[in-house]
Parts: sequence; C-alpha cells; structure tokens
Amino acid sequence: MTQKKQQQAERRTLWAIYKGIEPRHRILLGMGFMGFSMLGLWVSDRLEQAYPPTADNRVTRVSHSDTAYAERSK
Repeated sequence: MTQKKQQQAERRTLWAIYKGIEPRHRILLGMGFMGFSMLGLWVSDRLEQAYPPTADNRVTRVSHSDTAYAERSK
C-alpha cells in the first residue's frame, strides 16, 4: 500500500473514535458535558441577577426588521 492509502485507511470518523472509547468513559464524558452546561446556565443566571439590564439596554419589542429599546429616562 502507498502511504496515502495508509493514511486514508487510518482515518476514522468522530463517531468511530467516540464509539472506540470505553463505555464507562463515554458516560463520564457525557456527564462532564452536562455538568459544564448546567454550570454555565447557573452562572449566567447569577450574573443576570447581579447585573440587571439598565433601561437603556432593556428590549421592549423585537421585530424582524429592527429591535426597539426602551426610551431613555430623561
């Protein structure tokens, strides 16, 4: 076999690589991704509470063509 054909034969899809991982490690990997996602949601909620939007940044209406912001307090 030529070197190019060997490289093509050695290539595996991402799914094949994932399926090649031991089942216990696949479960741990999935749980890690879910935990990371839940942490991101929790942190974003905490940041939203800590830094509420000002009147300048609050969205009052969303349409296809534009976004209207609340009028600035004068």
